[in-house]
Amino acid sequence: MLIRATLRILGDDLDPDLATAEIGVAPTGRHRTGDPMPGFPMHRRPTGSWGLDSDLPETASLQEHVARLLDRVDGKQAAIGQLVAPGCAAELYCSCFVAPRGGPWRWRRTTSPGSRRSGSP
Repeated sequence: MLIRATLRILGDDLDPDLATAEIGVAPTGRHRTGDPMPGFPMHRRPTGSWGLDSDLPETASLQEHVARLLDRVDGKQAAIGQLVAPGCAAELYCSCFVAPRGGPWRWRRTTSPGSRRSGSP
């Protein structure tokens, strides 16, 4: 199982540079509302974001990831609260990826004889 955790501050008017200065911790990810999305230049970011990953290996437990994030922002609660107050939101984003025993997922396209439709209603 692979686990990740990120503290995110999100808001349409969020200035990630100001967030970094206020919190005093360099983010692991950041962008402004309207920034282009990597690999999709025609698409724009719908909202601003400042994110801080736990920096632990993905094999660490969720509890370890959350504890690490809280340690990284210890003493920064007032600064985070000031950023959230004018219309931003703070969230703890956690993800868990589970692979079957024996390795990563392997996708195969299979078709059983009864799975095809004849085209008639």
